[in-house]
Amino acid sequence: MARWQADLTLALIALIWGATFVMVKNALDTVGPFTFVAWRFIVASIVLFILFARRLRALTRGELRAGAVIGVWLALGYITQTIGLQYTTSGKAGFITGMNVVLVPIFATILLRQPPGRGRRWA
Repeated sequence: MARWQADLTLALIALIWGATFVMVKNALDTVGPFTFVAWRFIVASIVLFILFARRLRALTRGELRAGAVIGVWLALGYITQTIGLQYTTSGKAGFITGMNVVLVPIFATILLRQPPGRGRRWA
């Protein structure tokens, strides 16, 4: 992929990601945050079940338990973000959410006492 294609793709993804905050904020004029998040999870669960039904049958109890724990934390994150969208602008919510790109490596360094590595170079 050429550099300009990668840059264009990244810009398109950022545009779509940012637009979702506006869409969610507008949707909250119609339904509450819990209902909105519940429907998101229901639709996503149905789609994932259809796509991965065979693999789901092979899951162990431990994997199901771990997935449930991760799912609860994910739901709490979505719920708090969606509730927050009721009280601020979509731009501010997107900025706060996007700060995880900066804050996660900082917190990981503090909590794990090890700075992040250079990672893989794709270009």
